[in-house]
Amino acid sequence: MSSRHARDITERKHAEEAIRRASLHTRSLIETSLDPLVTISKDGKITDVNEASIKATGIPRERLIGSDFSNYFTDPEKAREGYQQVFAQGFVRDYPLSIRHTSGKVMEVLYNASVFRNETGQIDGVFAAARDITERKRAQEALQRSEMRYRSLVTATAQIVWTTNAEGEVIDDMPSWREFAGVTLDQIKGWGWIESLHPDDRERTAEVWRKAVRERSLYDIEYRLRRHDGEYRDVAVRGVPVLEGEGHIREWVGTCTDITQRKRAEEALQESENNFRTLANLVPQMVWMCTPDGLNIYFNQRWFDYTGLGPEQSYGRNWSTPFHPEDQQRAWDAWNHATATGETYRVESRLRGTDGSYRWFLMRGLPLRDEAGKIVKWFGTCTDIDDMKRAEAEVRRLNDELEQRVIQRTAQLEAVNKELEAFTYSVSHDLRAPLRHVSGFSKMLTEDFGPQLPAEAQHHLQRIEEGTRRMGLLVDDLLNLARVGRRDLSLQVAGLRAVVDEVIADLKPELADRPIEWRIGELPYVECDPGLVKQIFQNLLSNAVKFTRPRQRPTIEVGQTQKDGVSVIYVRDNGVGFSMKYADKLFGVFQRLHRSQDFEGTGVGLATVQRIIQKHGGRIWVEAELDKGATFYFTIGSTQASDRKLMITAAGV
Repeated sequence: MSSRHARDITERKHAEEAIRRASLHTRSLIETSLDPLVTISKDGKITDVNEASIKATGIPRERLIGSDFSNYFTDPEKAREGYQQVFAQGFVRDYPLSIRHTSGKVMEVLYNASVFRNETGQIDGVFAAARDITERKRAQEALQRSEMRYRSLVTATAQIVWTTNAEGEVIDDMPSWREFAGVTLDQIKGWGWIESLHPDDRERTAEVWRKAVRERSLYDIEYRLRRHDGEYRDVAVRGVPVLEGEGHIREWVGTCTDITQRKRAEEALQESENNFRTLANLVPQMVWMCTPDGLNIYFNQRWFDYTGLGPEQSYGRNWSTPFHPEDQQRAWDAWNHATATGETYRVESRLRGTDGSYRWFLMRGLPLRDEAGKIVKWFGTCTDIDDMKRAEAEVRRLNDELEQRVIQRTAQLEAVNKELEAFTYSVSHDLRAPLRHVSGFSKMLTEDFGPQLPAEAQHHLQRIEEGTRRMGLLVDDLLNLARVGRRDLSLQVAGLRAVVDEVIADLKPELADRPIEWRIGELPYVECDPGLVKQIFQNLLSNAVKFTRPRQRPTIEVGQTQKDGVSVIYVRDNGVGFSMKYADKLFGVFQRLHRSQDFEGTGVGLATVQRIIQKHGGRIWVEAELDKGATFYFTIGSTQASDRKLMITAAGV
């Protein structure tokens, strides 16, 4: 073997060793990569893979080598198109594909590939590397979703949302601002947004905004913003800086909230408060307010003027300071009861004035509640009632004196009445014997000597007999009146219909053939003295019979009706009636409104009726019209045996 040939063999071995070592170095470099790396032949078959490719696919090396590289992507056709692009251009950069693992998991990758050539310069295959971007893509998708949620929130919120750059200039679109103000993006860019503010608010707003940008502090202000219809609306504006990692401002984000209604409500409340304080200082009472637990928070000027106390001496729980020592505990007890129950606070107490004297006041307090019924404060007044209290004391003194006088006078009247009744009874009783003598002797003269007497003497005898008869009736009526006054009531429950029927039956012999129409209505049961009540109806019904004699169709009614809410009984007739101007004389003894020649009577019957009614605690009155009949009404209230009031009304003439 020649030396030259030996040298060639040696050089070739050195070259092969260098290639082997270079291949080992390359292989080591490929295996240290965390990204999947593959070599692919011109026909698309995998010739080599690193460990990262095995992990990405879940397939062993021996199965990967020799297989079609596109089989391991979710979109094989797109993978082949990228492979063809490598041959056409010599490389591809950041070609997006998705590797499918045998478990079904998908890895999002960006493929970067280039051709490699043999010694002759011909393309021998493709070297490809895949960069795992799964987490980055997820982050991008999450960021995109967050951006979409943010924009949806901005669209849905009733507030105006705005953003600026770090210097406070509008760069991006602000749809809610533009929609509210009715402006374009070009009009609000930079500092153009300030033109939508009220002219009087622009300088102040710009100063506050620059200060916030300069100091990287919270931007907080209220100003008037022109709406698209030209109306200025009050808005509350808040903005915060969005900081980057090193504390630099990346941008500003903020909102504008329409507070026009709130501002108007606050202004109305302030006006109402001013009106209240003005009114409270005009009224003559002392006005106060306190918290639910009794801490005073307001007094009008009259409190300070009267008590001489200042606000620091009055507010809190010091309100009881000017109370009279004897009244303080009573006032506290009333107040504690009111706060515990929510009832109206009411107490009368004496308050000390600036001159040291005390005057009586009526303290009243009402709880003010919210919509849920919870007490939020108490509002009250102190009304000066000192003059009224003095007047009441004087009235009580006068009433006491008057009551004593009435008692004394009543006792005197009762004594006089008893004397009069005794006198009436005595006189009436003593008159009976002479009347019997006169009547007896006149009858004897008539019977024994009547035919022998002249006509004129016979006439005189008839007049004597008629006079003694009438005198006897009068004596009987007077005796009955006296007995009524002296008689004690014997109360029983009696049906008035039965009493009326009994009286009508007693009257029938006197009626002869007179065609009287009786109309008896429904009558109640009452507690009364039945014997005396019967006398009421005897007098009233006999009067009704008497005064209806001139009528061809006399009608007498007895019934029940209502007068001023009281159930009443009435007796009504269509007789001759009388003029109401004489009604006040009707119930006096011996008072008559008709001539005795026309209608007989002693003038004592209605006085007896009134006396009976008064003994029963009732009253009697009359309604009448001349020649059109009359109606008498009376009430009877039981004053003995029980406290119940039983009112009866009867009418008749």
